[in-house]
Amino acid sequence: MSEKPRVSVIIPVFRVEPFIRECLDSVVNQTMMDPEIICVYTSSSDRSEEIVREYAARDPRFKVINKEDGGLPEARNVGLTHASGEYIAFLDSDDYLETTCCERLYAVAKEQDADMTMFYFQCFGDIDKDSPPRDINRLTTITEPLQKLETTFANWQTAWCSLYRHQFIRDQNLRFHYGLIFEDLPGKPTIFGPATTLGFPRSC
Repeated sequence: MSEKPRVSVIIPVFRVEPFIRECLDSVVNQTMMDPEIICVYTSSSDRSEEIVREYAARDPRFKVINKEDGGLPEARNVGLTHASGEYIAFLDSDDYLETTCCERLYAVAKEQDADMTMFYFQCFGDIDKDSPPRDINRLTTITEPLQKLETTFANWQTAWCSLYRHQFIRDQNLRFHYGLIFEDLPGKPTIFGPATTLGFPRSC
């Protein structure tokens, strides 16, 4: 891609052969045409790497990076070092995005000038859970520190349900921590603590 992408989507890949195609298709088919798709894979016995390289061979928006070990946090960190987008999104390889997700979040982030723009998720399969906020009408833009803490811990405890301004990540030198079991939870307070503004879509 010759121009700087608006959004870089970082996808760690390890033993996800049953899910990876749906995940990648959801990013490839975004209404935003220029996402940078960064797949950081660790070699495994299934066909995950082969599938990722198959997609990359026919789509120049892909970057495929091999990481020997280090777990999910390190894969995200490696992805960050290779990302060139104006904004960053993290996507687990057994999840997928709605078709308009990147476009809508980017518009909200720009409109609200937000360091982080949070969105909602829904679980499928054996897990019956989603993340509607407790009061959607008041969640548009948040600048007060205590309100940021309350809102984030109540509804958004994972790295992958937010869009992050890349320059903010650089300025704060933010990274995920190696060796933690619940990789999302320690990283989120580190990120949203210094954030000046949190943005939210006006509708799910």
